[in-house]
Amino acid sequence: MLISKRTLTLAATLSVILLAGYGAARGAASLLATPTAVAVVDLQAVFNGAKIRNTYQADYKSRADAIAADKKNKQQELAVLEQDLQVLDPGSDEFSELQEKLQRKALEYNVMFQFEEAKLAKDQGLQLERLYRDALNVVGKVAAERGYDLVLYKEAA
Repeated sequence: MLISKRTLTLAATLSVILLAGYGAARGAASLLATPTAVAVVDLQAVFNGAKIRNTYQADYKSRADAIAADKKNKQQELAVLEQDLQVLDPGSDEFSELQEKLQRKALEYNVMFQFEEAKLAKDQGLQLERLYRDALNVVGKVAAERGYDLVLYKEAA
């Protein structure tokens, strides 16, 4: 089977045109692609540097100290009732009434402190969540202002 000179020339010309077009398309695509600006943010450092964090910590410590002081006072109150109970006759009505009062107060105080401690933990979680959202918003704004296309968040090891 013979290929004519004209067919061979036509095939060679088409190959050159296709290769040239492919090369031009790749070159144009590389000219259109812009580099990606990437930033890395250490959120722990952002948290540690946030001024509001100190306010949150001071508020938490103040409330935790108040709960601890109240708890100590209530325990002393229960101890006084316990001492009063020791001097009474176990078969008397006064003993039964004071024992019931002591048990009721002890249960009431336990529930109250569990509630207060849970509320404090919940509030602390909400404050940390607010701090995290605010940090993400600030990082997003700074990245946009400085022209970063991608922000990576560094986590503690």
